[in-house]
Amino acid sequence: MSLIASLHPWILGALSVAMFTGSLLFVPWAVVQIPADYFKSTTTRPPLWGNHPPLLRMTMIVMKNLLGLLLLLTGVAMLFLPGQGVLTMVIGLLLLDVPGKFRFERWLLSHKLVLQPVNWLRIKRNHPALQLD
Repeated sequence: MSLIASLHPWILGALSVAMFTGSLLFVPWAVVQIPADYFKSTTTRPPLWGNHPPLLRMTMIVMKNLLGLLLLLTGVAMLFLPGQGVLTMVIGLLLLDVPGKFRFERWLLSHKLVLQPVNWLRIKRNHPALQLD
């Protein structure tokens, strides 16, 4: 018997409600944490956790990638279970350190249907709109 089939429906329902609520709280917070000029090509970004000791920096990068992988896999599962599967997969992908990720992020935000809601969230929380080239 598979793990999913052995779980009681109320456990899956509670997990789905928790993930939905968590995403409603996390996504707006994460969107306003992005610096307004992050996606401008002339902006130089410091290395991730660059001012921390090497061991702590490497640990944090590994933890961020593990969280991204967990969210990606959870999003895939939510394609078949209740929850916001696609949104969770996108957040997981954005946390992973993979080649071409920054280009993908800029491409995604260059679409009006994505950029308008993101900037609406930022302005609603008194943060400047994201600047793109």
